[in-house]
Formats: sequence, structure tokens, C-alpha cells
Amino acid sequence: MRFEDTPNLFGCGVGHSTLNEIRCGICGTVYKARESEEEYIRRTDFAGIEVCDSCFEKIEREILRRMPDILPWFTRILEVREKQNERDRMLIKMVREALTKQ
Repeated sequence: MRFEDTPNLFGCGVGHSTLNEIRCGICGTVYKARESEEEYIRRTDFAGIEVCDSCFEKIEREILRRMPDILPWFTRILEVREKQNERDRMLIKMVREALTKQ
């Protein structure tokens, strides 16, 4: 069961739908083209894969299962970015000081 039954992944309130034929990149189901707007197919793109709404739960469940791996990884990313931002701030400060001395 999804944590929030929204038209897109991760609680996003805005989703995408189509009347065109699609093939879900997760389950492989082919949804034939539809003619009526009442028959639209909810879909999204995730990691470059077109996904039908019946597979949203699989993606969410897997991400939640992998959170013990994802959170430390994302923390390391933020730490590297923070160090780079600090170096950039120091360079900007040096440039400003050099410009004010001219």
C-alpha cells in the first residue's frame, strides 16, 4: 500500500497521464492507446523509465527499504557540497578584497 495515494510518486500532487500507448518499464505491461479521456493512463518518468501508476508502490516501497543506504550516501553528498561551497565563498572573498585594493 502506498503511503500517500497521489497522482505521481513521493506525494507529488501533480501527475501525468496519457491516452497514447505506453509500456511500463517496471512491470512490462503494454497499455494500448485510448480514445476517451475517462480511460487515461496515469504515468511518470523515473530514472529515465516510463512507469505506470500501478508500479508507483513498488518504487516507493523499494526506496523506503533502501533508506538505510540512501541517507548516509546523501549525507556524504551534502558534506562534499558544503566543503565546495565554503571554498567558493573564500574565493569570492579573495576576489572582492583584490578588487577593492585596486
